Amino acid sequence: RARRPVDGGQAVSVMLREDSPMRARMSLRENRGEIDGHEVRWYRGDVADSSTLVRETAVELDDDLVAHIVLRAQDEEQLAESRRLAESLRFADTRLGGN
Repeated sequence: RARRPVDGGQAVSVMLREDSPMRARMSLRENRGEIDGHEVRWYRGDVADSSTLVRETAVELDDDLVAHIVLRAQDEEQLAESRRLAESLRFADTRLGGN
């Protein structure tokens, strides 16, 4: 997770899994982007708090993993900054250890 220094809120979260829990719906489609050379499509996410902007995408990685990326923001400016941060991610080696 990456947190915003201004308010401590979560800006970006990344979950590496074999399958993504995200189910893309065309009606929620937003912007196109690129993460680590992979073209992505951002989708509006569902959240109980209607004042929070949520966007999510999934990146299929080379080692049979999917990176499910979620952005959360209070306004369009925070959302743009979170998206820039997410689109700068690199997945050179996804062999990560667990607790």
